Amino acid sequence: LKHNLKPVDFSNINFDTLDLVRRFYPNLPNHKLEFLSNHFQFETKSNHNSLDDVFATWELLHKLLEDKIIPTAKKRSELINKQKNKFIHVAQIFQKLHNILNDNLLLENLIAQIVEEFNLVNIYKANATQDGAVRLENIRNLFRLAKAELNSHRGTNGIKELLQYASLSNTDLDALTSSHPKIPIITIHQAKGLEFDYEFLAGMNDDIFPSYFSTRNGSITEEEKRLFYVAITRAKKALFLSSSGRPSRLLNYIPEQFITKIK
Repeated sequence: LKHNLKPVDFSNINFDTLDLVRRFYPNLPNHKLEFLSNHFQFETKSNHNSLDDVFATWELLHKLLEDKIIPTAKKRSELINKQKNKFIHVAQIFQKLHNILNDNLLLENLIAQIVEEFNLVNIYKANATQDGAVRLENIRNLFRLAKAELNSHRGTNGIKELLQYASLSNTDLDALTSSHPKIPIITIHQAKGLEFDYEFLAGMNDDIFPSYFSTRNGSITEEEKRLFYVAITRAKKALFLSSSGRPSRLLNYIPEQFITKIK
């Protein structure tokens, strides 16, 4: 491609085409390579053949460069130069936190340092609404969790353990909820094999559950139906289902006599 951009060494830089396409074409109904290669009429269509996918990705990157990246480079550079001074302080904080990670700081001390560096306590205290109080209590709970459950973990390993803890396996979750009075917020896949007295299943909207991709052929896939069955059979006493938009068509599989509607 011919352009007036200065040469840049990209040897140590990774580009995510999915992220780029979502950024530059936010209104497309689908951002998968298979859809894009047909939508933009690439010479090579993505068909899950590894070599064809490579060529389709190459065409996609060229289209992004020609249509979106190169034409807007000057404007983006001007915006960056105009606004970058506002982010210097934040960048310095992140650099300091990065150095602390390398020092293998205990996880609870790392959380405390993050809170202090970003002045979160004072910011949330200044927020007189309930939201400020809730956020402050969430920070306290996170600190207590790190100290009580992950108190021997340090640095990047501590963060990895915290993320793993947040996505507990069924066995770990079962052990945790049996010994601690907590309300687990989990995915349907994580709930397989578990039971709860009361269950709240949120997001029962069409295009969320069932997902858009599972219904694009006009009917719900069998896998989505099986997943719904798993979801609603976790409750032993009461099941609460909620939607914030068009109710899920999966709800039609539940007989009316078992439903009590709450507005």
